[in-house]
Amino acid sequence: LPSYMGGPSGPAGQSIKIALSPLAFPKREKLREEMGGVYGVRVNMNTQAIPDSIHHTTIRFNASPEEVDTLIALVYEEINTLAAGNIQRGDIDKIKASRAKSYEEALRSNRFWLGQIAQCIRMEYPFERLYPEYYQQQLDSLDAGKFGAIAQQYLVDAIHFRFVLLPTT
Repeated sequence: LPSYMGGPSGPAGQSIKIALSPLAFPKREKLREEMGGVYGVRVNMNTQAIPDSIHHTTIRFNASPEEVDTLIALVYEEINTLAAGNIQRGDIDKIKASRAKSYEEALRSNRFWLGQIAQCIRMEYPFERLYPEYYQQQLDSLDAGKFGAIAQQYLVDAIHFRFVLLPTT
């Protein structure tokens, strides 16, 4: 439901996607298991550089109409917690492990490589970015402070939109 617009693209884009991952991990568990009434939570992040630099994050969930306001408030609470740098080391480790696994799987895909090479050419990035070590360095550099700074800039300080689709009665 909450949607955020703002910011970067290019090399920072992947770092932002990784840094905002905490919204998809413990928050999903909290919304689903502790609060009840939620059937699924999705956090989608997109960045682009052409024609304009933009970042778009959407947090969506299906819930009973009675729970919508409570759950939206919880999402904002979790965003503020993340922006304050309050993320558990275990959550950071889960995020890094999940991203590393997804990346390893992507490395076996020709489509992945085609996209990465095309992006380097289009954005005039050095081809050294294609080496797995580059991605691993990005993962290794993430800590609670970096998660917090990125969440503050690209979620808390962003333009917010709220869309709620309710069933007809």
